[in-house]
Amino acid sequence: MRFKLTFKLKKEEIPLDYRRYFLFFLKTALKEEAKEFYYENYESFNGNKINRVKPFTFSLLLNNPKFLEDKIILDNSNVIFNFSCYEYEWGINFYNSMTKMLNKPFDITKDNTMTLESINMMKNRVVRTRTVVFKTMSPIIVRHHDKDGRNNALNNHLSYSDEGFLKQLKVNILESLKCLNDFSEYEISRDIEKMTIEMIRMKSVWIAHFTERIKKRVIGNVGVLKIIAEPYILDFLYKAGIGSRRSQGFGMVEIAVVDAKEEVKRIERGQD
Repeated sequence: MRFKLTFKLKKEEIPLDYRRYFLFFLKTALKEEAKEFYYENYESFNGNKINRVKPFTFSLLLNNPKFLEDKIILDNSNVIFNFSCYEYEWGINFYNSMTKMLNKPFDITKDNTMTLESINMMKNRVVRTRTVVFKTMSPIIVRHHDKDGRNNALNNHLSYSDEGFLKQLKVNILESLKCLNDFSEYEISRDIEKMTIEMIRMKSVWIAHFTERIKKRVIGNVGVLKIIAEPYILDFLYKAGIGSRRSQGFGMVEIAVVDAKEEVKRIERGQD
């Protein structure tokens, strides 16, 4: 399911790490309006965090952003929030929670707020072909987990031009597919191994990304890529995003081109 939400800011500016405020808005809405669902996916009732793969992604469209050292200046106060999820349950809970947040100012900073003005359901496609060209709507994050000499966890973020990028992207995709219940771990691993990814037109960008404990910048990758894989994998990537940190506002894609010959054959077989 895919949705387009329109927010209005009080001031025509937004913090550099703007994604986290929209994620906080989403989590607040779920916690207030779909408590049981929120606690199943984000934290237990005793406050412990739940590390569960989230089958959704989102992207944000800012109007002619001008990046300064500590904030982003916009041409107008409207922000488009695009949301996509693989599971119907997520879509229903998201929509119901968001409708309850309409026209309620939500604090971003001490002197700025954002207000949800509209929410619309968008056309959602089902991928049935084995070849799709995707265009990014938000940067793809490829993350390599490692440890330093003291056995502390490290997260290395890769550019599309780095050695091992495609291999690690496959690893990140495999991790995201763990939430699928209709396919065994063996089937998914086998199909990921056979998958091919071609970077058609890509560039890397530095992104301000704030965690709870540290301020940092990470590498994201934007552009066009062609993926050949089993249809169920392509359908998941289209709906839930590609790469790491998808539920934090990264990896959302739209379909640029499907395999035309394969699509014609599917239609001729009556597979609408």
